[in-house]
Amino acid sequence: MAKVLVTGGRGFIGSHLSKFLEGKGHDVSIFSKRDGKGGGDIADYDSVLKATSGIDWVFHLAGVSSVSKTGEGSDEIFKSNIAGTHNVLLACHQNKVERVVFASSSYVYGKPQSIPVSEKSALAPRTLYGLSKLVGEEYCRYYSRIGLQTIIARLFNAFGEGQTGRVVPDFILRYKKSKSPVEILGNSADSRDFLSIDQACLALLLLAEKGKSGEAYNVGSGVETRILDLAKLIAQEMGSKNDALRKDLNYEYDEGSALRMFADIGKLKALGFTPKSLDESQLSAMIK
Repeated sequence: MAKVLVTGGRGFIGSHLSKFLEGKGHDVSIFSKRDGKGGGDIADYDSVLKATSGIDWVFHLAGVSSVSKTGEGSDEIFKSNIAGTHNVLLACHQNKVERVVFASSSYVYGKPQSIPVSEKSALAPRTLYGLSKLVGEEYCRYYSRIGLQTIIARLFNAFGEGQTGRVVPDFILRYKKSKSPVEILGNSADSRDFLSIDQACLALLLLAEKGKSGEAYNVGSGVETRILDLAKLIAQEMGSKNDALRKDLNYEYDEGSALRMFADIGKLKALGFTPKSLDESQLSAMIK
């Protein structure tokens, strides 16, 4: 079993991943600013160097997740997502860590010209967050060339219990409050690739075990789900009427201007990943 460090291990994905890895018998340590005064900050190189000493695998999830298209938060994004990621990779290289799995994002693709989006698709981020993740990927490729095994996980829309501030928990919260159809921001014809957090954890472990150094892998379900259909599914689970939902939201539907996004996960499947698409059972724990 591996000695594992999870940066950002108190966040949504990091906390689930830490428990998942412990359940598989791995010796897991967490590095997180959320641990307060004694916590870890990836912007502090000495702390990162100390935390990665004697570690076999690092799952690097820490960072700012704001996706604003403006320059808001740019200093923090640079400090954490770019400089912080370099600190992690440099420390791992110096400490001879075996493998690093870097949590990148589908935001590196920007608005794709064709779907499904493969790892060979053009990388044209439209947000500072997406740009910071792309820079992090380039650091990973550099360190892979000089001997540190790095694997890039381009996460799509992971969802699950304990998540806040994203589309699935947002719909659930608004339905709980109103018990009626909710407004969809933007175009209800937009689509995304939703993957349960349990599946995301399986994929991340698989990449640590079998991923090729320097390579990027899409981590998604490979299934396109329209935002309108997601709203209907959640409404069904929570006892709202689909007819009322459809009547209130149809006017927003515009296929021509929709941002469609879902992953080609052929590379991940080749490693043995068996995806599950979004369904009612995966939402039940969040709805309770």
